[in-house]
This record gives sequence, structure tokens and C-alpha cells, in this order.
Amino acid sequence: MTLRVATGQLLGTLLELLAYGAYSVLLPQGVIILKRKGIKGSVSIYLLCTLLLSFVATTVHAVVDIVRLMQAFGSSSTDPNYPDLYFADLNSPLDLTKNSCYIIVTILADALIVFRTFIIWGRSYRIIVLPILLLLADMGTAFWFNWSLTANKIEDQVVHSPTWQITKYFCAVTLALNFLCTFLIAWKIWRTQRITNTYLTPGNHQLGGALIIILESAAIYSALLFAVLGLALAGNGAVFVILNLMPPVIGVIFFYVILRSSKGSSQFFSTTQQNTGNASGGFSHISARRKTSRFTGNGDSIAVVPEDGVHIHLEQVVQSDFDAESQKQHGLQYEHGDLDRVASDV
Repeated sequence: MTLRVATGQLLGTLLELLAYGAYSVLLPQGVIILKRKGIKGSVSIYLLCTLLLSFVATTVHAVVDIVRLMQAFGSSSTDPNYPDLYFADLNSPLDLTKNSCYIIVTILADALIVFRTFIIWGRSYRIIVLPILLLLADMGTAFWFNWSLTANKIEDQVVHSPTWQITKYFCAVTLALNFLCTFLIAWKIWRTQRITNTYLTPGNHQLGGALIIILESAAIYSALLFAVLGLALAGNGAVFVILNLMPPVIGVIFFYVILRSSKGSSQFFSTTQQNTGNASGGFSHISARRKTSRFTGNGDSIAVVPEDGVHIHLEQVVQSDFDAESQKQHGLQYEHGDLDRVASDV
């Protein structure tokens, strides 16, 4: 079923307002959770600035969509095709503002997932070379699209116009970037879990929960991008339903990760404190029952523990019992608190 552009804009704006309502409810909760985690320094400034800019851009995007909807369907024109003609004008000030807001939100989200990859990989610059290149390509196609809107003719069919074709490249690059970063993050978490699996007691596999959250959030966003690509290639006006919906949905996905991981962390810390009687809040506690050296798969010694068993923090094991070379090989060189925040902070 092919939708008219005006119909797609109408449905998209209505769904956008519903998603924006959810976004507005989740925003203060997410900010409170981030503050409770005690993030400080440049990371805190970056996250707060990203949240603020994203919220402002999403709000402006929603307001502009409402105004455009009123102008298109509330006009006194007797032409039944006037709404379609109105939305065909891609270089109007309102349309340029709306597309700029969408680009800002998308670039901020893409930059955030690159930053998340950078943190989880122990602040390795080498690992983010390709993601950075894709991010630059993403920004290039985005600005190319916005600039080309000024040359668009109002009589052009919107979804078939040369200008609109650039959207496909933008979505394709964004999709590739998110696939790559999600793969790097998921693989890192999975590999770390394999190394630490032997030393975690049942029910404390926090990294497994982090992996699920990362994959769930990535699947939602990727599905929307696939929908945009498919509808754009088909020249279906329903593409505007997804595009209008994207800015608040991006915000909802971000806070979904924070809230899900925060819930899991709360249950985890409660269990840890009950078992250890220590409220220091480490990543996990490990029960050791044999007086032997424990080894990773490649023969690197992890720890020697007494027979009666001890409770230690995994982060402390990584920092004190691995030598520098072993840490580098396994990619476990996290700063204090980074491993604990593997899914929720960034």
C-alpha cells in the first residue's frame, strides 16, 4: 500500500507526538540515574550536553511538524491536493529547520555510540578509526542533503526527486556505523564474559545482561533504518511516518538502555551486599573454592585464592592480578568504574 506524502506526514507527526511524550517522561529519570552513578569530568559534560542538545532539537522538530501540519491541512485553499503541494516544498524555512533538527539528533546519537565503543574498548583510538570515518561520512551526507534542499523544485515528486535520493545514502551510512559499533561492543562484552565466566557465581552474570540490552536497543534502531531505506527505495510516502518518528525514538532508545541497565545494576548490587556484607559496590563478587591457580584459555594466570574462599571484585582482579601485557591482550584495561558502566553510562 502506497501512502500519499501528506498522509505519511500526518500519521508520522501523530506518532511522533506520542513518542515525544514518552521521551519527555524518561528524560528526567535518565538524568537522575546518570547523576547517581557519579559520572564526573569530561564524560559528564559530554553526556549532559548531548542530552540537552538532543532534547532541544527533538522538541523543535516536533513543534515544526505541528506548525507544518496546521498550515497544510488548515489552509483555506480549495485545491484538494494542496497538502501534497505544501509538503513538496522541501526548501521552505520550516522544512529546512525540521531536517536540520533530525540531522542534529542523528549525528549526536551516532557520535555517542562511537564514544561508547571507545570507552568499552579501554579508550583505544585504534579501534575507532573506521567508526570515526563512517561518522564523518555520515555528517558529510547529512549536510549534503540539507544543502541540496535549497535547489529542490516544488513541482518535483518528493520521494522521487534527486534531492531525496541523498537520504538513502545518509541512512545507509548511519546503518553501517551502528552495525559496526554494535558488533564491536557486543563482541567485547561477550569476550570479557567468556574470560570471567568461571569466576562469577550464578545470577551475577552482569555482562550477559549488558549484552542483551545493547543488542535489543540496536535492533530497534536498525529496524527503523531498514524501514526508511526500504520505503525510500519503493518511493512510498510512508517513509515520512518513520522519519517523523525517528528523533524522539532515538531519545527513548537511549534512556531505555539506561533504565534497563540501572534496574539490573540495582538488583545486582543488592545481591552482592547481602552475600559479602560489603557496600563498596564493585562489579561482582567471586566465590573461590579451590586452592589453585586459575587460568584463562591461553594459560595466563588470573589469581591464586585460598581454599576457604574469598569475595573479591572483578575489577580489582583485572587491575592487580593481570600484568600489563595480559591486560592489553584481553582488552580489560578499564578505568575505575568503566566496567561497571559498560551498558548504561554511554
